Amino acid sequence: MIESEKLQKLYELWPAHANPCFYLAYSFVIYWIMEYYLKPSHLSTIVFQLLPQKNTSSTPCKTGDDINSKITDKCIIDQPSSLFMNRLLIAFIFSVFLFVATLHMQRIAEMHLFVILINYGKKALARDEYSDEMMLEAIYPMSSVCDIIPSVFIVGAKRTAFGTYGGSLKNFTAIDLAEFAGRAVLNETNTKPECIDHVIFGNVIQSSVDAIYLPRHVGLRLGVPENAPALGVNRICGSGFQVIVNAAEQILLGESKFVLAGGTENMSQTPFAARNIRFGTQLGVKYELEDTLWACLNDPHINTTMAMTAENLGAKYGVSRADADRFALRSQTLWKAVKQSMKFFERESVKGISDGASALLVAGEEAVSKYGLKPLARVVAWKAVGVDPNMMGIGPAPAIRSVLKKSGLTLQDIDLIEVNEAFAPQALAVQRELDLDEKKLNVSGGAISLGHPLAASGARISTHLIHEMKRRSVKYSIGSACIGGGQGIAILFENID
Repeated sequence: MIESEKLQKLYELWPAHANPCFYLAYSFVIYWIMEYYLKPSHLSTIVFQLLPQKNTSSTPCKTGDDINSKITDKCIIDQPSSLFMNRLLIAFIFSVFLFVATLHMQRIAEMHLFVILINYGKKALARDEYSDEMMLEAIYPMSSVCDIIPSVFIVGAKRTAFGTYGGSLKNFTAIDLAEFAGRAVLNETNTKPECIDHVIFGNVIQSSVDAIYLPRHVGLRLGVPENAPALGVNRICGSGFQVIVNAAEQILLGESKFVLAGGTENMSQTPFAARNIRFGTQLGVKYELEDTLWACLNDPHINTTMAMTAENLGAKYGVSRADADRFALRSQTLWKAVKQSMKFFERESVKGISDGASALLVAGEEAVSKYGLKPLARVVAWKAVGVDPNMMGIGPAPAIRSVLKKSGLTLQDIDLIEVNEAFAPQALAVQRELDLDEKKLNVSGGAISLGHPLAASGARISTHLIHEMKRRSVKYSIGSACIGGGQGIAILFENID
């Protein structure tokens, strides 16, 4: 069904593809054009000269004899008696050959052609015009893997409760939390662990003794085959989005059919460290414990905390303390309403630094069809960008613009947008930079009300958006996050009915 829907969109943009007879007719026309321009050495003449010939006379045909001239008993060749029939036969053979070759090549070029036509068609419809420049704009994104992806789907998305700093989840490692989320998504989709080809999990702060093995241990605990590899991802606050990107790339490259992807973090378990004592200590020297959690929230390259980068944005975009407070209250109010109506988790009530995990099952079109899965959403496009580290919170703005450019959509086409609420001034700066409609922005609250366990947030945002699109029966959503050090990332999802 998915394949037919994709091809139907292609047919709508290029009606000639709707009927295979077009290829035969097109080939026939091409033949007669060639026939005309090849005079007097007609194409049919050239071809018939290559066919097996039968000479019933002892005198062979002389070089230069006109095969299409009147046939005599001295030079008889197996061919139709009519010149017109000669050409008609060759035209038919040529047409069939081109038809078969085209069908063979169509399968290879199908996705690229689909990308070009969708890009071109949407731009043309949006601008109500058609031009060569627009076609070039449509072809250009094909130079990157981060294009329209018609065959990567989210078939399951679940998360754990998010626990407050030092709260009820403090004794569960990041691996434990990832296991809970991963098991939930496998159960939700009735997917056997043996089907998973790759495990990809994001984790920023390695807060447990076994953290370096995190993605591998998650897979093994869930019963994923031993020969299925695992990958750990760290794009800081964008890690939960990056795992989806990596999963999509695995599927597009044919490396995997099913990928378990997610993000997990236990910030409560972040250890203290005593540095510079491994190779001995000196008498009388004072050694101090370093809070590695606080240390990771400071960017030593610019010697600035993440909170101060938000203050920088607040000053640039005119965000007052009252504006920030109103936005924070809005986040809390929206989440409270959603929580009460949907009853997510009874004891979930967190702020900022927190613990939690989210997992998604990403599948290719082949796997969806083979196992009869019902996709929740399609991964349409994505983009990660770099920005000024001192203004790192603005990262979602250029990332969202890039995603829209790749997909040929506009902000008016997007129904839901979530900008990770690392800080209220930061989220407001992105809103003002893009002039986002508040009715579409963070409609269920965000990190201010739910918490921001670093690597889990992108996966949590994706999970919420995918299910919210279902509840509201809308088509497109974008999830985004700023990233410490000066980056931004965004992903566009399409609701699959």
